[in-house]
This record gives sequence, structure tokens and C-alpha cells, in this order.
Amino acid sequence: MPKCQDSPRAQRLERDQTCGSEALMAVASAFGVEVRNLARAYWIAERKPLRALTIHEASDFEEAINRAHDEFTYQIYAGLRPEVREPVDELLKYIFSDIWAMGPGDDILDSWIESVSDSVRELRSMGFVLFSIQEQRDIFVKGPGPGERKPLEDWTRAYFLLVPRHGAFHLGGQDSKEPLHRFNDRCQLAIDSIYRSLHEEIVVGTFASALHALGDHGEKIVWCDTCFPAGAEGERIGWDYLEEITARSRTDLVARWSDINSDDVLEGLS
Repeated sequence: MPKCQDSPRAQRLERDQTCGSEALMAVASAFGVEVRNLARAYWIAERKPLRALTIHEASDFEEAINRAHDEFTYQIYAGLRPEVREPVDELLKYIFSDIWAMGPGDDILDSWIESVSDSVRELRSMGFVLFSIQEQRDIFVKGPGPGERKPLEDWTRAYFLLVPRHGAFHLGGQDSKEPLHRFNDRCQLAIDSIYRSLHEEIVVGTFASALHALGDHGEKIVWCDTCFPAGAEGERIGWDYLEEITARSRTDLVARWSDINSDDVLEGLS
């Protein structure tokens, strides 16, 4: 279990795992009370719909922190080659060492964002981005009368996951029937699936791209209609996606595919 760092604002940074999967325990920690006392004094609403944001540039942290700032966690959600694990670990430690002190409108937020900009860009150049999920719950103080409660404040937590820049994932193992998703902050099912994997013992298959998933699973893939909408002929991976993940033009891709004699693959992508 990782050690947690507590800030003067009762925020907490957690490395690689959460310090307890139940939101009640996290809220109790944030308010500095024991769980049994929390239940007597506070009423905790069901969480609001999860939101997500991909951190392409350090400036994107501002929006993520505006949405969630009471607790922060980060973990690696991607397979790392041995030669990149150490530099990636160092970059993550640097980025997240002081995030516990950040909140919406803080005077130091801009300078902190500037200080981590190079590290975020370096992760991106290595093929990774940070995918953030924001959790929010309403907290009320229990009143003297039955069912009486008064609004106190929102409790929020931001999860930051290191993911492949063009990555894809599904819940379950080799024969999973769960849909294949991108790390897509506009797909609610993808967001909910990732959140579920953070709180339950679930096998997660992650891939550098949908092409890698296609190579491993072929026709067994169940596609998410939001992350991989079907094209005019039913194709799930089209030229727009290939141009995005390779940063090459369609003309160049066609030439390269013909060079490596990938007619079968090309037929499935066109």
C-alpha cells in the first residue's frame, strides 16, 4: 500500500493505487474525521456523473484542477518497456510532487503549470499522455431534525492515469466480450469502465493503438460505437484514425502498405 502525503488543506496524493477503494474512507480523510463519526455528522450524496479530460499540454491541468482538487491520485495505466520505465517514473514524480498544493484560482497554479510543461511534453514525445477522471460528490451536514441536511461543500477527487497516446483498452482478458475503447474523454462508457477498473479487481487489456488490439484479437473484438464509429462500409479503423496515430498522409500510408504487402490488413482498414 502506498504512503499518502497530506497537505495543510487535507488533500492527498496517492501513488499507483488508491489508499482504500471506498469513497467514504477518502471523504473521511479529507475532512479529518473517522469513518464512524463521518456517518453521524455528514450526509454524502451519490457521486455525480464522472467527467474526464486528456492532458495533452500542461495547461490542461487547470481545467482538471478546476473540476476536482480535494484529492489527487496518479498511476501508470500502460505497459512500459524496461528502458523507459525509469525516465517515466522520474517525470511523473516531478509532475505530481506538488500537485497536492494546487486548487482553483491559486496564485501559484500558473507557475506550477509552467514548471511541469517540459515534463508533460517529454511524456508526449515518448508516446504517452495523462488521462484524468474527475469524481464529485455533494457533502451535507446533518441537521437536528429527521432527514434535515444543510449543504456543506462538494468533495472531489482527480485520478490521473498515464496511458498510451493513441491507446485502446477493454475490460477483461483474452476472450473478453467487453467493448474496445479509446482513452476517450467524450465516451461516458469508456470513462465509467476505467473508473470501475480502479475500484474493482478486473483484468484490463491495454494496447498502444487499436491496430495492436486488432493484431492480437482480430475478429473477436467488440467495438465501442462511440470510440470507433462504423464507417460507410462498416469499417472501424479508417484512414482518419491511421493518419492520426501515424502522423502521415493517406497517400504516404497507401504507398507504405503496398511496400510491405499488407493487402489483407488494408482491406480491413479501407
